[in-house]
Amino acid sequence: MGQLKIIPHGVQLTGQTLIMDLLRASSIRSKHGQPITIGKLNVPEQEFWKPYLPEKGKFVKSSRNFSINTRDKKGKLQNHLYLGHDKFECLTSGGFRITNSTGKKLFSVNQNEVFIGVPTLRIEGDGGVLFHESIQTSHVRADPGKDLK
Repeated sequence: MGQLKIIPHGVQLTGQTLIMDLLRASSIRSKHGQPITIGKLNVPEQEFWKPYLPEKGKFVKSSRNFSINTRDKKGKLQNHLYLGHDKFECLTSGGFRITNSTGKKLFSVNQNEVFIGVPTLRIEGDGGVLFHESIQTSHVRADPGKDLK
């Protein structure tokens, strides 16, 4: 375990620390300019550690919500991720991207565009699709046996 120090509003851990059971905290912060790494252990692969390693899919849990903020070198908020019981929010200064397991971009969004990189885009709903500006496509088709409206 790293060094443990009692400070006015909690405890301070420095260095690499292995928590042997549960860690309950209302907030975890890193030193200014330093990252927080969760889940990377630099310990010898020995049977001794196996009971203390997290179960797959059960590493970070929260009973109400889970938020992550990242800041730039000046302390300005760059990204905010919020997972609540009924919503998922993402605030980012640079853009949001979803990739598949091989790294191919499937979806991305930034201030200027929304990119969807899948072979078929399906939009379902009674209201259809409404475009306020022009739309450009290389191919338009109707469902088999249906007219193009």
